[in-house]
Amino acid sequence: MKDQLGEINLFEVKNDVAFGHLFFWALRAVESSPQAKVAVQTDAKRRMHAVQGTICSKAQLKLTLRHLKEANEAVRKGERLPEVPKSDPNKELHSEGFALCTVPQEALNCSTNPVGWRT
Repeated sequence: MKDQLGEINLFEVKNDVAFGHLFFWALRAVESSPQAKVAVQTDAKRRMHAVQGTICSKAQLKLTLRHLKEANEAVRKGERLPEVPKSDPNKELHSEGFALCTVPQEALNCSTNPVGWRT
């Protein structure tokens, strides 16, 4: 199993989020397995975070592009710009199928957060 999971191509994960989710959960199983050696668990955890980071980068890009499209549409129509985001970003990410991605609570509460996320 370790050899197959070691062949993760992050480019493929970036192009196919469902594929990435499969690898994430397989790596998570290895990382939390009491039968796996510590070195194998550590490697699985490192790879799992790399996959998760790739998936979350894509998720953030997808949401940002959607927000930009909504803002451009509002400008085109002469309407007020939409508030970004309209809701809790975690709900948005999860509703888009990116349940692995969560914005930390401290980022949501930070008054200096450049994207203005609020709870």
